[in-house]
Amino acid sequence: MRIRFGRPLFTQAEKNAASLALKYRHLTNAGFVAQFEERFQEAVGGGEAVAVSSCWAALHLACVGIGLKAGDEVIVPALTHVATANAAVMCGARPVFVDAHVSSGNIDPDLIKAKISPRTKAIMLVHYLGQPGYMRSIMSLARQNGLKIIEDCALALGVKHDFSDRHVGLIGDAGCFSFYPVKHITTGEGGMLLTTNPELALQARAMRSFGMVEGLMQHPGFNYRMTEMQAAIGLAQLR
Repeated sequence: MRIRFGRPLFTQAEKNAASLALKYRHLTNAGFVAQFEERFQEAVGGGEAVAVSSCWAALHLACVGIGLKAGDEVIVPALTHVATANAAVMCGARPVFVDAHVSSGNIDPDLIKAKISPRTKAIMLVHYLGQPGYMRSIMSLARQNGLKIIEDCALALGVKHDFSDRHVGLIGDAGCFSFYPVKHITTGEGGMLLTTNPELALQARAMRSFGMVEGLMQHPGFNYRMTEMQAAIGLAQLR
C-alpha cells in the first residue's frame, strides 16, 4: 500500500487568485505580498511578518538577523529537517545536536544545558509535528545564558503555546513558517519570518531583496522574495 505523504488542497479560489495576480505589472513583492503579510499577522495574533521564498530562507534570515557568525555554536534538535541546521551552517556557525524528548519529538530541554558552551549563541527549536516545544524551560535557559531563540514553526501553523496562549513564533526572537506543498497552507514554495522585534523585521525585509531599502543598497543581501502569484494563493489558502 502506498500512503501519500501529503498533497495541497486547491479550489477554484486559488486558481482565480493566481490568475488575478498575473494581470498586474508587478509580479514580485508588491501588493499581494503586503496583503498576505498583514493577513498572516492577523491570523497568528501579532508580530511583524516578512514573506520570503521558503522556510529555509526565513531560517537563514533569522540566523543572519541575530548575528550568527563563524565560530559560534547553535543548539539544534537532532530530530528535524536538515534545513534547520543548514541555516546556521550557512552563517559559518556549528550546529550542536540535542536529542528529542521521547513523548513529543521536541528537543529535550533537560539535555540542552550540558551542550551550552562559551561559544553558544542561540537555540533553534522545532515545534515537531504541530506540538509546541517546551518554551517555558527553553526561554529560561536562554535568559540565564544570554542566548537567542529561533522557532522553526514549519509544522505548526495554528498552534499556540499552552503556558502563554501565544502563537508559536511569537515567544522567541523569530519564528519561521513553511508554505511547502505538504504544509498546513501552501503557496507552492514559500515561507514567512515572524518577529516581535521591529529592527529584525526591517533587516529581514532588506536582506530578502539584495539588502536594498527604498531602492538604495544598504548592505549585501539575498534574493529571497516571494512572488505575487504565491502571495495571492496564500491569501486564498489562509481564508
